[in-house]
Amino acid sequence: MKYLTLIILALFLAVPGLRAALIVEDFFATNLSGGTGLDGSWSGSDQSFTASGLTYSDAVSGNSLGSAGAVTASEDRTAMERSLTTGASASTAETAGGNEIWIAWLGSGSSDVSMQYSIFFEPGATSTSTESSLILSGAFGGGIDIQQREELPAPDGRTNTSFAQDVGNTSTDGSANLFVGQFNFQIGANDTFRLWVNPTLEPTGPGDTGLSDYGDSGVQNLTADLESILGFNNRPQNGDRNDYSYTFDEFRIGTSYAQVIAIPEPTTFSLLALLFGCALMGHRRRRSQA
Repeated sequence: MKYLTLIILALFLAVPGLRAALIVEDFFATNLSGGTGLDGSWSGSDQSFTASGLTYSDAVSGNSLGSAGAVTASEDRTAMERSLTTGASASTAETAGGNEIWIAWLGSGSSDVSMQYSIFFEPGATSTSTESSLILSGAFGGGIDIQQREELPAPDGRTNTSFAQDVGNTSTDGSANLFVGQFNFQIGANDTFRLWVNPTLEPTGPGDTGLSDYGDSGVQNLTADLESILGFNNRPQNGDRNDYSYTFDEFRIGTSYAQVIAIPEPTTFSLLALLFGCALMGHRRRRSQA
């Protein structure tokens, strides 16, 4: 029996889909300084760890995403921010053929909570900015506006480019909402971005559910060449203080949709089942010959 166990372990390690590591992951298991691929801890003056995490369920696939632990904040415009480690940031860098990077997180709040999520980038070779960021903003239960912000050298200052006035009424008031973004970073060319809100949890891809469709292609061309992801923050935008709260959970950055929704791809299951079956047959044959 111990030989069969060793064989199964070896097969598990041999399947790339099962051991492929996420670039960044933090599901807030016990505190605000855990996870992988992130420096320090989540900053902010009015946030706290909560043992009750968010769970997002998809009725189409029957799958769900979530675990114990999350972070909750309730003070006006308090940003929760964290930078990627040097190694994680390098893993998101642009490549000549295009580097496909996926980012996902869960968010929850009432309809009077307007949120702003910002993804910070290192400007690429063709960008004239000193810093770039992609900003997603909107209220839970309402639409999402998307902007790219460029911090230009003086005296030009800051400039915003709006890609979409409204993604649509895609997020749900008071429930866990899943946000998924797809980047394609390319050397010497402007990059692309695509957004889904509350998509299906099929490991083969998000499908059309929750897709923000920018024209026929569904892909938005960014206005600058972005070299790599540097960090992420999220903040409420309400005018009143201390009369609401929002929760943030299950933050991931990876190289595929299946990675960031934490569900192995079907080929992984199929290959492992096939190899396991072969190992089991071999084990039984040896026992019968003994």
